Amino acid sequence: APVFLVGEGGSVSQDVLDAIAKGGFDKVLVLGDKYSVSDDSLAQIKKLVSDTERIGGADRYVTSQLTAEWAVEHAGFAYDSVLLTAGRDEKYADALVSSSLGGQGKSPLLLVDEGDLGSVCIEKALAPNKSDVKDAFVLGDKWTVSDTLFDAIKKALA
Repeated sequence: APVFLVGEGGSVSQDVLDAIAKGGFDKVLVLGDKYSVSDDSLAQIKKLVSDTERIGGADRYVTSQLTAEWAVEHAGFAYDSVLLTAGRDEKYADALVSSSLGGQGKSPLLLVDEGDLGSVCIEKALAPNKSDVKDAFVLGDKWTVSDTLFDAIKKALA
């Protein structure tokens, strides 16, 4: 499925709205809370595709966890193969590029990082499903996913 990005302030451009209108979509998932994708943008999308759902948590890490849960429950994804990468601002490209790999393999993409905020996916998505995980792919170099974070991922899967 295509990924459409919003602009400053969570606004959706006319080009994106035109692409959605022409796309023939049955369902649209809007990822992010009202501060990431404005309520006005959500309403504009809903006018084009009535089956539009927002998945948004307190931050990008919770949104990643909730998106993974939704994909497992509704879209045939499974925790047998999991992708993990950093979620911080300067490393978002790794997650964006990885999303197509995750979609193709029906593998949840979990955003991780140092500290309490970035560990939510390890604690609430990865660890509880560790018995299902056959392959876990950590995407990015040691500056993207530190050795400490990599060790935390391995510990959660042990």
